[in-house]
This record gives sequence, structure tokens and C-alpha cells, in this order.
Amino acid sequence: VRHTMDLLNEVFQAYQYTIYSMGAVAGLMIIQIIVIDITGILTRHTPGSSIEVDHNNFLFRATRSLGNTNESIAVFIMLALFCILSMASPSITAVCAWSYFFARLGHTLFYYAKIGFARSICFGLVLFSLVAMLLTGVFGFHGA
Repeated sequence: VRHTMDLLNEVFQAYQYTIYSMGAVAGLMIIQIIVIDITGILTRHTPGSSIEVDHNNFLFRATRSLGNTNESIAVFIMLALFCILSMASPSITAVCAWSYFFARLGHTLFYYAKIGFARSICFGLVLFSLVAMLLTGVFGFHGA
């Protein structure tokens, strides 16, 4: 049991920055939820009712931003775990994970601000980060 705990401690230390990025992504999602809730209250939106599809409506944009995060969060978590379990490079894994976080943050802020082109660039960076994590895990798994 002690050997297992020592091994887990080594893994957690090696991948601590990737683990911190996972916490940062969770924090971003909590902020997105709070923004939606406060906006809904301030606009007197009836909870559970549809939100009109209108990019001029901040509540719509905030809701879509969280929806976009939800679309990629499972892949991010699976890839982070894949990299950790395949013992991929901790530093490359962390760079990919933090790149994902900052791209998601940028996507959220540009969606809120209704700056479509910058939002699209950030979405491309989100995808790039995920593909980079996949490749990092694959090469880590095969020992390359």
C-alpha cells in the first residue's frame, strides 16, 4: 500500500500543472454558470423557458458559451487522463492543457463581447490543443 501511495504521489507531482489546469477549467465553468444565472435574474428570464436565438442577446451568448465548453470538456478530461496514464511528457501535457484553458477563456470572453472572428480563432485553438493532447498521449503510450 505504501508503494502504491508513493507511486501516486510521484504521478501527482509530475502532472500537477495539468491537474491545476483541470481545476482552472472547472472554475471557468462555475463562472460561466454564475454569469448566466445573474444575467437571467437581471433580465427577468423565466427559469426553464427557452432563450431566443439572438446573438444580440447577452443571455443567449452566455448560454451558448457554456454549451460550447460542455461540448469539449469530456474530451479534455479524457485526454488529460490518457496523457497521465500513458505517462506522456508532463510538461507537454501541461502546455496542451493550459492552452486548452486559455483558448476556452478567450472563446468565452469573445463570445460575451460578440467578437465573432476572435471567438472562432479561439475555438480553433481549443481544437488544436485537444489534438495536441491526443498526440502527446499516443506518443507517450508508445514510448516515443
